[in-house]
Parts: sequence; structure tokens; C-alpha cells
Amino acid sequence: PISPATEVTEEQIRNQAVTRYLCTGYTVNDTATGATSSSGTSSSYSFVVQNDTTITFHWSTEHALVINSSVADVGLSADNSLTLGNPSPVVKKHWIPQDELVTAFIDATAHATEFGQRYRTTGYLITGSGLNNVSSANFPVDPLSTRYQISQFAMRGWIGITYHWTNQIRVQISTTSSKSDNLPAIKVHASTPYYRINTGEFWFDRLSDISIG
Repeated sequence: PISPATEVTEEQIRNQAVTRYLCTGYTVNDTATGATSSSGTSSSYSFVVQNDTTITFHWSTEHALVINSSVADVGLSADNSLTLGNPSPVVKKHWIPQDELVTAFIDATAHATEFGQRYRTTGYLITGSGLNNVSSANFPVDPLSTRYQISQFAMRGWIGITYHWTNQIRVQISTTSSKSDNLPAIKVHASTPYYRINTGEFWFDRLSDISIG
């Protein structure tokens, strides 16, 4: 945190601020009559003093929604984080009105430039203010999903979402006869082993332990 005695720079505000207040306009009331003599959306008001006057400036609150993508997990540069998985909202700091509902989306997989490889979203990390109705924790992404949706939440404080990735390798199984298409099997040696049956295209996380028969 920045010390109150420290002069805050514009860059620090832009990079570190998590809540901001916006002047949405003003109203001007004649104190004697209570009548509204003027209103507007400007952040300033000029007038000639003739009576007791009350000028009220109105404010709204916005909180930061910070979307990040940990593309270094799969050896990519920060430039790739903007598009990998087509995240919505996009990777950057967004300012969201207080109490507005937000839903985030990410593609479960993304193409790689190398043949036979792609990237898979393994999960996402939620961080943020305790004022929100979300838990700060790591959450997995369903590997069978196509477009993953994070449960809707209300902006009652700042929230950060960081997506994590792994590499996947393609395995292509085929036979010389369509009559034997249902014979091949791939066994995945996991904590709970499972099988993938038939011919076709299959994707496995890099370093997965598999047997083909």
C-alpha cells in the first residue's frame, strides 16, 4: 500500500487503484425556496452569488475488474495473453459500476501454431475484496467444455481473475477397416484410470501417461 504521506503518481493510480469515484454532475438549489435552478453533468459550475445557494455534486463508485492470463504457463509471451482463449471481458483492468452484475467467459481450448498441439485452460484464480460474493481461490475448468462461463457475480469491491493454461498433444487413431473402428482403446494412467475408445482425434495434457492398444 502507498503511504498517505507519499506523493502518488498518475501511473500508480492507473496500475494500483482498485476503487474510484466519478463525478456524475451537480444540482443547484435556491436555499430560500428549495427550487432547483440548475443541473448538469459537468464537474464544475460557475455562477453569480445572489442568494443563499446549495450546490450538490453527485458521485458514483466503480471497482476494478482485473483480467489476467498466465500464458507463461505454456511458454508464451505477455502479448499472447490478450487473445489466447478469446477471454470476455478482455485481458486488462476494467472499471465496473458498483453492484453491476458481471459474467466472464473463456474458451476451454485454444489453437497453437505447432501442428498437433493446442492449449487448454486448466482453471482460474479469483482474488479480490472481501466485499464480493465470490471466494478467493483456484477453480478448475471443465475439460469437456467448449466455452466456459464463470458464475455471475456482483461488483461490490475489486475482483481479479487469472486464467491458467497447460499444453495438450493430439493423438490420432485410425484403422485399415471401418469394421474395426471400435476396437482401438487408449488407457490413461491417472489416479483413477480411464479409457478412450474408438478411432478419431484425442487430446491429452502434455506428459500424460497413456497406453494404446
